[in-house]
Amino acid sequence: PSFVPTTTTVTTTMSSHNQQQHIPPLDYTKPKKVCLIVEPSPLTHVCGYSNRFKEVLKHLAKAGDSVEVITPETRKSKCPTTAFGFPVHWTWGFEWPQYKNVTISADIP
Repeated sequence: PSFVPTTTTVTTTMSSHNQQQHIPPLDYTKPKKVCLIVEPSPLTHVCGYSNRFKEVLKHLAKAGDSVEVITPETRKSKCPTTAFGFPVHWTWGFEWPQYKNVTISADIP
């Protein structure tokens, strides 16, 4: 093949032995179409989960993938229309009276 990917070698120490992992570059494969359906919305509050989600979006953007995000929220004024250049679609949701910081989706037609 005419395309020879460059890889990064990562050495990790686990227990008492070394393991080598070859990590291909982000553009090793053709761009993918990805739809992320996620609740509660990681885009309207801050926590470890939302940080992890944003890192996934950042790496999908670097890889050149096409992504759309679907997530619920009740306060439309807080809703961004894009995240890392990807469109965000908001669905109807509800908040628990005892815990108003998280919106859960409602599957009501």
